[in-house]
Amino acid sequence: MADTPITPDDEDAEYVPPKPMEPQFEADVFDFTDKTGAPQAAAPELDENGEPLPPKSPLEFLQQQLVAVEAERDDMNDKRLRALAEGENIRRRAMKDREEAEKYGSVRLARDMLAVYDNLNRALEAADNTVKENAPEFIEGVELTKRELVNVFAKHKIAPVTPELGDKFDANLHQAMFEAPAPGAENNTIIQVMQPGFIIADRLLRAAMVGVAKNPAGTAPAGPTTAPSPEANNEPAASGEQPNPGPQQPS
Repeated sequence: MADTPITPDDEDAEYVPPKPMEPQFEADVFDFTDKTGAPQAAAPELDENGEPLPPKSPLEFLQQQLVAVEAERDDMNDKRLRALAEGENIRRRAMKDREEAEKYGSVRLARDMLAVYDNLNRALEAADNTVKENAPEFIEGVELTKRELVNVFAKHKIAPVTPELGDKFDANLHQAMFEAPAPGAENNTIIQVMQPGFIIADRLLRAAMVGVAKNPAGTAPAGPTTAPSPEANNEPAASGEQPNPGPQQPS
């Protein structure tokens, strides 16, 4: 009864929908032996010059078209990946440039403002007691101006480099203006600070100008010494003989 056609008179009959048609595929169009499990088209045959031969049938023509489309797909996918990588590199470079601009964007202005800081320091150092007594408001104004300038430096991550006497000389932060022997000081240590330096963030803005101790080779720092014992010179203390001075250097 299910296979009987339904007519308008059969109102009580059960409706049976027709079965859908299954699609028919050409089994030899795809190569299902690929290890990845994806269908792969057979490569076209080539002639002596390496050019693809004309298709012998419509099926072979479709296979060649499929190979060309797959090659174009792979090429477009490679370009897409390269474009994504280049975009990521551009984004990282832009972020780095922005961070450096925020940190070091005011380097030129800060370097020029250091001269103002130095002049304020010189003005305060040149003021003797007479000037301080006769013009205390002037001195106070200079000090307030210097303090405000230091606060502005701190807002822009500008910090002074003020080495202490006896510190080791650091070529990354200090600039040696002279070298001189200094009894009592270790070699390559700071013996005078002529001008403070400054850094901005983690970059040197101006090196501190210093003087460095340069003692001759074999010179030890001054300190408590003890007189040598007679046994050290291999001579008796009570003898009147002169100690052996050792080999003399040629004059």
